[in-house]
Amino acid sequence: MSESREPEDLAVALLQLLCRHGGTLSATVAADHLKLRRSQLERLILLLGEDPYLGGLGYLAPEEDGLRLRLRLTEKGKALCPQDSQSE
Repeated sequence: MSESREPEDLAVALLQLLCRHGGTLSATVAADHLKLRRSQLERLILLLGEDPYLGGLGYLAPEEDGLRLRLRLTEKGKALCPQDSQSE
C-alpha cells in the first residue's frame, strides 16, 4: 500500500506524526504508524533531514539512542506544526 503514495505525501505524514508526538519518536514506531519499510523511512529521513553532503530540508534530525534511531524535529520542523500540537 505504501508504494502507491507519493514521497511528498509521506513526508507530510511523517512531519504531522512527529508534531502529534511532541516532536520526537522512534524510527520503528514512525515506520509502523506510516506502514513503511525501513528503507522507505530512511529515504524520507534523507529528504527531511540535514546532511552536509547530501543536503535535505532540515526539518528533522535523526539521533542514535543506544541501538535505536529516534527522529526529532528541528526548530525549523517545529515551526511547521500547528500551534495546538506544539503545546502537547
